[in-house]
Amino acid sequence: MIDEKREEIMEKVVEAAENYGLRAKSWIGGSRMRVYLSRQLSKGRQDIGYVEIESDGSRSYNLIRNKAGIRDSIEAVL
Repeated sequence: MIDEKREEIMEKVVEAAENYGLRAKSWIGGSRMRVYLSRQLSKGRQDIGYVEIESDGSRSYNLIRNKAGIRDSIEAVL
């Protein structure tokens, strides 16, 4: 898949995560594209995990908390 399309998917993942109330930070390293997720707590931030955009455009979720809710809200946008 063309990297431009993957970047577009990544931007949509960031937007969906932020609409869900999470902090989303995109990262591109070589052929890997990830969106790291965290949430605000009273004493700082808690890492939630990341979503990796695969070379075929599919998403691979590596989440620690609220896996189904986050995955469902992101997939609804895509």
